[in-house]
Formats: sequence, C-alpha cells, structure tokens
Amino acid sequence: PNEGVAWTKVTIRGENLGTGPTDLIGLTICGHNCLLTAEWMSASKIVCRVGQAKNDKGDIIVTTKSGGKGTSTVSFKLLKTEKIGILDQSAVWVDEINYYDMRTDRNKGVPPLSLRPANPLGIEINKGKIPQKELETLFPGKSADFTSENFSAAWYLIENHSTASFDQLKMAVINLKKQANKKNEGNLQYVKGGLSTFFEAQDALSAIHQKLEADGTEKVEGSMTQKLENILNRASNTADTLFQEVLGRKDKADSTRNALNVLQRFKFLFNLPLNIERNIQKGDYD
Repeated sequence: PNEGVAWTKVTIRGENLGTGPTDLIGLTICGHNCLLTAEWMSASKIVCRVGQAKNDKGDIIVTTKSGGKGTSTVSFKLLKTEKIGILDQSAVWVDEINYYDMRTDRNKGVPPLSLRPANPLGIEINKGKIPQKELETLFPGKSADFTSENFSAAWYLIENHSTASFDQLKMAVINLKKQANKKNEGNLQYVKGGLSTFFEAQDALSAIHQKLEADGTEKVEGSMTQKLENILNRASNTADTLFQEVLGRKDKADSTRNALNVLQRFKFLFNLPLNIERNIQKGDYD
C-alpha cells in the first residue's frame, strides 16, 4: 500500500535492493528507520512495517553496502492513528507516550470511568426531580451507575428517563441490542484483522526457539545458560575467598563497637554496685 497507519505492513518492490539480508544496512519510510522490521526477500522485494514516523508523507529509501543509498520514485502517506478507548481492543501496540493524547486531545489524563458512554440507551435523558436520598431509601444497597456491581436498572430509569414513554423504552431496548451485536461483530473483525500479525509473531517465536535449541546443544553442551551459571559460581567463590577475611574482621569490629555502645549507654547501671560499696566504706549513706 502507498498509505496506512503506523505498523502497517509494506512490501517494497524495485531493482538492486541488495544481494542478501546482510547487505541491507538502511531502510527509512517517511524519515523513520524501519530496518529492525525489514525482511529481505530478494534483490527486488523487501517486506517491512512502518513505524511511528514524524512526517505525514515521505519517500521510501533503501540503503545497501553494495549499492549505497538508493532513490525512490514512490512515496508513502502515514495516516493518523484511529482514536480508541482505554478498554478497546487493538491488534497493534499503542504508543504509551500519546496514550491519553489520542483519546482526550489534551495532555492531562482522565479517569477511565469518565470515558464511558453518557447515554447507553440512546434516547433523550430527562433528569427526574426525585431527591437522591429518597432513591437511596427505595433501593438500599443499589446504585444507578451501570458500571457498578450493584447496578439497579429501575433506579437508573427513574433518575434519567422518568418521563420516557413505553415506545421510547422499547426503542432503548432495540438500541441496546444493536450495540451488543455491533460489539460481537467488532470482536470477530478484530480477530480476522489480527490473524496475520499473530502468525508472524508465532513464526518469529518458533524461529527463536529453534535457534536457541540449536545453539544450546551444539555450543554449550546441552544448555545455553549452563556455561554462564558455571562462570557466575566461580566468580562468587573467588569473591568469597578474597573478602572472607576482610568481612570477618568487619563483623568482629561491629560486634565490639556495639558492645561498647551498650556499656556507654548504661554506664550508670554498670558502675552502680562499685559506687554503693565505696559509699558504704566511707559511711556516706542515710
């Protein structure tokens, strides 16, 4: 495609795109470096994903060791990311730097509950004049907040749609059913749209696992971490040997220092028997 949002998969076709994966040293789309996601297929085909570019529109530039920096006859247009809610599903990673900016169009974040639909029934809201305390008495332990576990539909209707007619309430039921069906369809579309990303991630994990197993059995005799563990154990034993005597002297000095502090703090009690005996010998007592 010649346009798309961030992380869109792009297939680049051209001439002299390198002699192999190691020959590819640079790939930019709209000024963003896409080399980490690039997959060299042939000298005329490269597949990659567009990153979070700063420019809305720019060239696709391929750089190779053998041919140097190339030129582009086509351009790519980066579309703005669709605004999604905090609880909405997304097949791609949402940049956390602009997490709240994309949802509220301001720098200050807002609580998740404030993003809930203001009118889930889709009919006109008419606040009743029944006092809040009276409603609390009629529905003890309940709440008109539809996100609460103790939600009471009757309380919500009395508080927000007390003057609604029966036909309006039937229309509200139809609206709720439409929202539920739309959500189910959205989940299905989300799964279908993310299948390619899932399979790519699965293939990458399988390749990493096979590489780890091959390196572990061939280079480290059964385990990639065994050699590292042996090195760390030897380093720990060497450190214990070098510093054991120093640490022992430090512990002894700390014990002596603590004992002297106790003697200094309770010096009066330790000297009390001797002072009593001296005063008895002098007859200096009542």
